[in-house]
Amino acid sequence: MIFLEKLRTKAGSALLKHKSGNRRRNVKAVSLKRARTVGIVFDAGNSDNLKLVKNFIKEFPASGAQFTILGYLPDAKKEHNYISDKTWQFFSQKECNFFMEPKMEMLSEFAEKRLDLLLVLDTHYHFPVKWLTRMSMAGFKAGISNVYDEEFDFMIEMKDRSMAQLIEQLMHYLGDLNTADE
Repeated sequence: MIFLEKLRTKAGSALLKHKSGNRRRNVKAVSLKRARTVGIVFDAGNSDNLKLVKNFIKEFPASGAQFTILGYLPDAKKEHNYISDKTWQFFSQKECNFFMEPKMEMLSEFAEKRLDLLLVLDTHYHFPVKWLTRMSMAGFKAGISNVYDEEFDFMIEMKDRSMAQLIEQLMHYLGDLNTADE
């Protein structure tokens, strides 16, 4: 089974490289305080991560920011607290094709949104998250180093690879980020 998944991921990587080759986005650094539209992709396989993301949104520095949140469920089990609405969506490998490309309409819409900021709060490697991150038209993409390096404009290198630590570091470094237009 692992061999088949590796083969699917390898084929999916080649397909992703081809599909993303002609996508052009306007890269523009933005601080958390100035972001108006924010996308968050996170590993929803752990209910503690869901709580961390909810608290992060409550403490978000930009007042009035609009959020679109995607939770990836690695084991495809949705618990009662994983209910989708207009801002929170959940998906699993079931919503991906053979090459692990996310195929739900809302995932394609998410990738096409011209968000100010995309935060990837995933400390493990999940190919469908990589796909969404690469295909995203967000102006500024940030997350942890060594997981999706080639997808990000801003990376945080950490020894403690917990989501709580990642959120803390993003708040610290992106909270007061000075940009040319400020």
